[in-house]
Amino acid sequence: MTPAVRLPAVLREDRPFRLLFWGQTLSFVGDRLQPVALAFAVLGIGSATDLGIILAAGAVPFGLFAIVGGVVADRVGRREVMIVSDLVRAAVQGATAALPSPAWPRCGCSWRSAPSTARRRRSSCRR
Repeated sequence: MTPAVRLPAVLREDRPFRLLFWGQTLSFVGDRLQPVALAFAVLGIGSATDLGIILAAGAVPFGLFAIVGGVVADRVGRREVMIVSDLVRAAVQGATAALPSPAWPRCGCSWRSAPSTARRRRSSCRR
């Protein structure tokens, strides 16, 4: 029998560190999934060239804001900068996910049409 996996003591006993750890873990997972979702969204309605342009366009603001962010972090405080930047990033990515896509009318994958589509499928399955 394999022994149970135990969390390190710092994650069990230190609540602020535990919150930081799990918050950063969730942020990391979201950061790694975002390009995958973006690739599916862009390739669904465009070409590989369009995807390359979109990904390159994301690198420019990162380069600019990384420099400015370092200066701000030195003057304001790392904790405050980290919290505000994570909240802004979550809001921007949430807004991007909620924006209407030109592909939605074609593929019927609008989150607004999902309940009615599910009802139609469910009713057709009963026949």
